[in-house]
Amino acid sequence: MIKVTSDAANKLIKKLEQDKSILVDKISKMSTFVVAVTENYDQIKAEQEAEFNLNEVIAKIDEIDEKIITIRHAKSTFNNSTVMKNGLTVGDNIVRLAILEREKGIYSGLATRQKKKRNTSLNKDIEYTYLNYDLEDAKKKYDSVYAEISETQEELNIVNSSAEYKFEIDIDL
Repeated sequence: MIKVTSDAANKLIKKLEQDKSILVDKISKMSTFVVAVTENYDQIKAEQEAEFNLNEVIAKIDEIDEKIITIRHAKSTFNNSTVMKNGLTVGDNIVRLAILEREKGIYSGLATRQKKKRNTSLNKDIEYTYLNYDLEDAKKKYDSVYAEISETQEELNIVNSSAEYKFEIDIDL
C-alpha cells in the first residue's frame, strides 16, 4: 500500500513513463545485430542474446503499464470523489478550468476593443465600427472569470499538493 498526493502520483507516472521509454528504446536498438562475413555468427548471437531478451523486456513494459493503470485509476477515483470548497469535485474543476480559460480568451478580446474604430477601406465615405455592447460589462466579466480561474487553480494546487490517497502497488520510491 502506498500513500501519495496527486503531485507525487504525477511524478511517479512520469518516472514510469521514462522507464518504459528506455525499455522501448532498448528494443529498438538491440532487437537486431550485424555480423560481418569474417565473424562467427553463433558467438555474436550468443553474446547478443545474453544482453537482450525480448520477452523479458516486454514483461517489464507490461509491469510498468499495469503500475501506470493502477496509479491513474487511483488518481481518477480521487479526482471524482474529492469535493472542493466550491462544491465541485477535483475532476469537475479541471473541466471547469478549461471552460473558463476559453471564456477568458473571448472576454479578453471583447474587453480590449475600442468603442469606436475607423475602418480602412477604398470607399470614399469614412466608415466606423461601433461596439454593440457595454465595454465595461465585458471588462467586468473578464475580471470575474480571471478571478474564478485564479481561485480554482489555487485551491487545486493546494489539494494536489496536500490531500493524499492510497492504492496498492509494488514500487520502489
